[in-house]
Amino acid sequence: MKRLKMLTGILLCGVILMCYTSLTAGAMLIREQTDCLFFRNESGDWSGKEIVQIQENEEQQEDPQQFTVWGQLDGQQVQNPELARQAEVSALWLLGPGSLVISEPVCLEEKDIRGCLIGENTAQKLFGSSEVTGRAVVFEGRSLIIRDVLHSISDVLVLNASAEEALDGQVLNRMNLKRTAGQNAPWNGDAFLIRNSIDAVQIAYPLARDVVSLEQLLLPFGVLASVSIFLGKRLSQSRNQPIACIVILLLFGTAVVIFVRLFWPVFTVTQKITPGKWSDFAYFTTLWKQEAEAVAQMTAMEKTVIDAKIWKAFCHSQMDTFLILTGILLLRCRMKEEKDTGETNLQK
Repeated sequence: MKRLKMLTGILLCGVILMCYTSLTAGAMLIREQTDCLFFRNESGDWSGKEIVQIQENEEQQEDPQQFTVWGQLDGQQVQNPELARQAEVSALWLLGPGSLVISEPVCLEEKDIRGCLIGENTAQKLFGSSEVTGRAVVFEGRSLIIRDVLHSISDVLVLNASAEEALDGQVLNRMNLKRTAGQNAPWNGDAFLIRNSIDAVQIAYPLARDVVSLEQLLLPFGVLASVSIFLGKRLSQSRNQPIACIVILLLFGTAVVIFVRLFWPVFTVTQKITPGKWSDFAYFTTLWKQEAEAVAQMTAMEKTVIDAKIWKAFCHSQMDTFLILTGILLLRCRMKEEKDTGETNLQK
C-alpha cells in the first residue's frame, strides 16, 4: 500500500510537470503570435491610397512604426491545373511584413504578388504531398507560385495584396502594429492611431497574453510554496529545528529569485493594473469595464485563421491550468492524509 501511494504521488507530479510544459509551450506561442497589437477597421476595408498615405506619414517620423494591413476572405477556391484538383480555402491577404501576422518563418517577400503560401492540409488536397514549393496554383484566374508551406495553419492561402490596384478578392480590414524595443506592455499604439487619423478598435489579445504569462509564473510558485510549507512542518518535528528552518528559507528564497529572474517581463503587467494615484478608487472599476467590453467584442467578432490559432492555444493553456490546479489539490490531500496517518500512529 505504501509503494502504491508513492507511485500515485510520482504519477501526479509527472502529470503536473507535463501540463506545465504544455502550458509553457502555449504561452510561448501566444507571445510570439501577439508580439504586436491587433486592430480591426469596423467601417470597412482600407484602400490602397489610405495605406500608402499612412506609410509615407510614418517614414517622416523619427521613430516610424512597422505595421501590416491584412484581411481574410473565406470560402475561396484554389485550383491545381496539373491534376485538375481544387480545394476550398480561406484567402489571407497581406500588405506589409508577413512576420507581423504569421508567427512561423515564411519565404514570401512583401512585393511578391506572384507568390503565395499554402497550408499543409491544402497542399495535400491539391498535390497529395506537402513538398510543393515552386509548384503553381490558380486563384481568381491568376497563376501563383508556392513559395512555402505553412504547418501551423491549415486550409489557407496567403498572398500579398497590392496598394496600387485592387486585386480580385482583396480584403484589408485588419492591422497589426509592431511593438518597438523599449516599449512596455501597457503601450497601446494610441499615438500611431491619432497621428494617422485611424479609426480602429483594438482586439484584446494582450489580455490573453497577460493571463497566460501570470499563470506560467504563479502556478510553479504555488507548488513550491506548498511543498516548502509541507517540508517545513515535517522538519520542524525533528531535533534540529533551527537548521531545518534555515534550509527551508534558503530553498524557498532561491526558488523565488530564480522565478523572478526568469519571468521578470511578466511583472510589466502590474503597470497596467496599478492606478496613477492610490486615491483613484474608480480606476479598477473603469479598467474592469474596459477589459470586459474588449473581451465581449473579441468574442463576438468574426474569427480569422490567425484568431483561431490564438484562441486554440489560449483554451489549451486554460485546460492545462485546470489540470495543474487539480493535481496540486490532490497532492495536498495526499500530504494531509500522510500527516494524519503519522499522527494516528504516534498516538497508538
